[in-house]
Amino acid sequence: MALHHFHMTTRVVYGDGVLERLPQYLQELNIRRPLLVTDPGIQKAGLADQVLRYLGADTAVFADVPPETSIQATANLVRAADAAQADGLVALGGGSVMDTAKAINLVGAVGPNLSAQRVGQSAPPVRPLVAIPTTAGTGSEVSPFTVIRDEEHDVKYPLSDERLLPDLALLVPELTLGLPPKMTAATGMDALTHAIESYVSTNHNSFSDPIALAAMTAIAANLPVVMREPRNLAARSAMLVASCQAGIAFGSALLGAAHAVSHALGAHFHVPHGVGNAVMLPWVMNFNLPVATSRLADVSRAIGAAQPGDSDEAAARRAVEAVRQLNRQLGIPERVRELGVKPEDLDHLAAQAFKDPILATNPRPCTEADLRALLQEAY
Repeated sequence: MALHHFHMTTRVVYGDGVLERLPQYLQELNIRRPLLVTDPGIQKAGLADQVLRYLGADTAVFADVPPETSIQATANLVRAADAAQADGLVALGGGSVMDTAKAINLVGAVGPNLSAQRVGQSAPPVRPLVAIPTTAGTGSEVSPFTVIRDEEHDVKYPLSDERLLPDLALLVPELTLGLPPKMTAATGMDALTHAIESYVSTNHNSFSDPIALAAMTAIAANLPVVMREPRNLAARSAMLVASCQAGIAFGSALLGAAHAVSHALGAHFHVPHGVGNAVMLPWVMNFNLPVATSRLADVSRAIGAAQPGDSDEAAARRAVEAVRQLNRQLGIPERVRELGVKPEDLDHLAAQAFKDPILATNPRPCTEADLRALLQEAY
């Protein structure tokens, strides 16, 4: 049996009255001077004010996180946290906010020549971190990963370190009720990609498998509901829990080629991460099908695509088609060319995706030529 590590240190709290207990949780973490980290959209929507009610009017706020976090955004947050003498962080937002808040707990000072290796070597004392997601998609509130964009070199660095794990994740479905339809769709498909890629990953294990299956079952059942009924709190809650489950699963089992290509699409074309994942997921599932037939058949049964009497191969093919159909239902593009990619860009995208370390656990080994062919097929 291969050696596996399942490391889960984040305390997850969900249910009635979670937000009202925030002062108690901060006290337990010895956070007396919290810094609220968020973005302009969250602040404009009034969600930051809802949280500040329980933090106090004198709480410092950093609301300058961009849609794609970067070295510069991380450096700005480091300075803001130091200026506020913050002894803890409360991250309120989606993946970019979470990634920025997590990154400063690993990085003491950042510069224009940042590399993944340098980040890993710079580790100051860690501030306690409370993560409150406002999207049901990234799972960042429970994952030991962050992705930082180097704007100067047009590259995204996926970083991994157990010190990136938040201390506490609060799942508050009320904060997701106003999520716009396009963002609901993209983040929901992001979570589904996490669940499916972690389940077929070469690093899947006995702990991650049932969590991933539970997540994909809940997403398949509830994502269409929240698209039809945006104020359905039960479905929003189920999506938030499923997203968190998918984050736990991929934090252990890792991911695959859909994420590798999505990172390249995000770095070079500013494609939202969930959209990139959604577009690539069925193409990558089909690419992996010859070596992951039985596991994709499990996926098909979990999402309700398989039919009675299906062979594993037939069920697996239904899973691929079911994901395609879900993308269409959600209004997500089917092909890479719809994302602004031109034929002459495919070589560069394949080369960048091939450098992504997350590719290592894709069930079917990929060469750069394989990725180029996959992108051509998806084009």
